[in-house]
Amino acid sequence: YPSAKLLTELLLSCPELVRGKEVMELGAGFHGLPSLACAAAGAKAVRCTESEATALRQLEINVKDTDIQVEKLVWLDLPEDLPKFQVLLGADVVHDTWMAAALLRTLRRSLAPTSGRAVLVMPAAYHRF
Repeated sequence: YPSAKLLTELLLSCPELVRGKEVMELGAGFHGLPSLACAAAGAKAVRCTESEATALRQLEINVKDTDIQVEKLVWLDLPEDLPKFQVLLGADVVHDTWMAAALLRTLRRSLAPTSGRAVLVMPAAYHRF
């Protein structure tokens, strides 16, 4: 997970990006490294999301001694009451062409309108849209 490691290094090097803010990691996979970095950097609240059940179980284990909230989030079936976050994070979250539109919709629905920012790390050319 080189992109997750890079994002984690960024968050730990620049904690002001998340300190005191409400953060959601999209597509955390099996590890949730960026979410753990946000907690260590002083985020007000961290929600770590994933759509795959096996990954969600592993995430629960990885963050069990933290205040990080693990939640299932399916980009094609967003809940009506999806809250707004000051920071959205994602690492290698686009793996197929349909995912780009779904990601953009999720960003629009969950990013705080005036103060929100998203940090996405997707270095592979096939992840870009």
